[in-house]
Amino acid sequence: MERSGRPRRDVLLLLAGLFAAGLFFAVLRWPRPEPIAIIVPTAPPTAAP
Repeated sequence: MERSGRPRRDVLLLLAGLFAAGLFFAVLRWPRPEPIAIIVPTAPPTAAP
C-alpha cells in the first residue's frame, strides 16, 4: 500500500507545483489589481475576533 501511495503523493506535489508556477507566471504577465482583489477578500475581516 505504501508503494501505491508514494507515486500518488509525487503526482499531487508535481501538479501543485505546476499549478503554482502557472499562477505565478500569469500574475507576472498580467499585473492587474483585479485578480488580486478577488484573491484577497477570500477571508472576510468581520470573522476576525
